[in-house]
Amino acid sequence: MADTVKPWAGLDRDCPVFHVSYGKVEQLVAALAARVRVGEIDHVVGISRSGLVPATMLSQRLGKELYMIRCQRHSDEVSWMGTPPPAGTSLLVVDDIVSRGITMRRVTDQLTQSGYAVSTLALFVDRRRAAFIPDIALDAPGFVRFSWERTETTPEARSAIARQEMFPPLAERECFGVDMDGVLLPDIRKAHYRKDLTLAIKRRHGLAAYPEHRLPRIDWATAHIITGRPAMDFALTRQWLDANGFAMCPLYCRDQDRHDHSTAGTVSHKVETLTKIGVSTFLESELIQATLIAEACPTVDVVWWGREHRLRLGGISHVAYDAAE
Repeated sequence: MADTVKPWAGLDRDCPVFHVSYGKVEQLVAALAARVRVGEIDHVVGISRSGLVPATMLSQRLGKELYMIRCQRHSDEVSWMGTPPPAGTSLLVVDDIVSRGITMRRVTDQLTQSGYAVSTLALFVDRRRAAFIPDIALDAPGFVRFSWERTETTPEARSAIARQEMFPPLAERECFGVDMDGVLLPDIRKAHYRKDLTLAIKRRHGLAAYPEHRLPRIDWATAHIITGRPAMDFALTRQWLDANGFAMCPLYCRDQDRHDHSTAGTVSHKVETLTKIGVSTFLESELIQATLIAEACPTVDVVWWGREHRLRLGGISHVAYDAAE
């Protein structure tokens, strides 16, 4: 049966985005495990890559051996990763989410044809779009992002999805979000803004960027500047970026009509923006903001970029971001 191709309902659409941490996944696995008829399955099978995390948790919780299977995104190939389970046994096939259902259907079809008895489980299913519905799953509350999906919704990955439904992992690239004041240039104290706003802004605009050895060692072609500066300062801020070597970086300022100047308002603006873009690593100069952003977005690798210290508050990125010594 031919795959039913449906548009990708992700960050480019007006739907709620739900970030799911590893701790939340454990809670979901515990709830779903209670619905599994343990006596009717012999082994747990995790679909690489994203299904391996919940499958491992289920294997431990149910006391069943774990096996791994790969379904290539860019081809029809389904293959075992290591030794396959004994022939004729009953398998619980696990993935993180069934959105279109293409992967889960390909795997279950091949396993059934190979003589296995197959049941299926996913943490979430999008019943409005999925051509395959797993036996056990929770309804997706919107567009779900898991902690291990740091690069799967970056601009490059979304572009690849738009070109072809099944795309190779090499299409995924790190996407950086960078706070501005305190990272690219010295941060002016808040007391100066309160004393004389016009003078403080003028002084800020006249500051030079930090020398290269103090800047993050990242690919600036993939960086987006996400600042708490209000939208009324956009033109002046854009001018500074262009004059100081950051012309290639898109700029996102805070909409003061939607997000006020408080810490909560600034964090809300940054969380909303980096989520919409698909940022995988965000560098933030204020510790409180960095902590709150990391809590709100467990799918983002948040780095507190302090004056002397660099503290990673999210997961582990494979990219060297730290400033050179």
